[in-house]
Amino acid sequence: MSVKKVVFGISGLSATSVGIWFWSSGERERRHYDTKMTQFRKTVQKVNELLTNQSAKLQDPEHGFWTWSYNSYRSGGWTDKNVASMPSEARQSKEGMRDFCFKQVEDNVNDLQEGNGVLSSLSSDDFDSGKEFWGYCLDSTQSPKAS
Repeated sequence: MSVKKVVFGISGLSATSVGIWFWSSGERERRHYDTKMTQFRKTVQKVNELLTNQSAKLQDPEHGFWTWSYNSYRSGGWTDKNVASMPSEARQSKEGMRDFCFKQVEDNVNDLQEGNGVLSSLSSDDFDSGKEFWGYCLDSTQSPKAS
């Protein structure tokens, strides 16, 4: 066997290995994203059932509300009283803001039970300390925004 054939064989095998590695990495990322969106959609369903009689609702994680909301707060310099408490890492991108919102909503979904005060705060936009995220994570305008 010539050296040339060995070199071509090794380089072909290496290229195939690199291709498989990139493909599997992309596939893993896609599965992670799909799993995250499925979990977020379950949260949307649960929260919106609790908000049936309210004017606010939690939007789908891929709804245009998240882009619109992020761009609105960013262009306003993050000065809204409720957004002031948002951590800086959540302000880096619309995905960061959306993911932060869903984590907070999932961890605090019991706030939406009657008697916890959050439901009455939805109309006034005046939330207790630590609960300000409800003001910017829920869509109270319900206006159609492009996905």
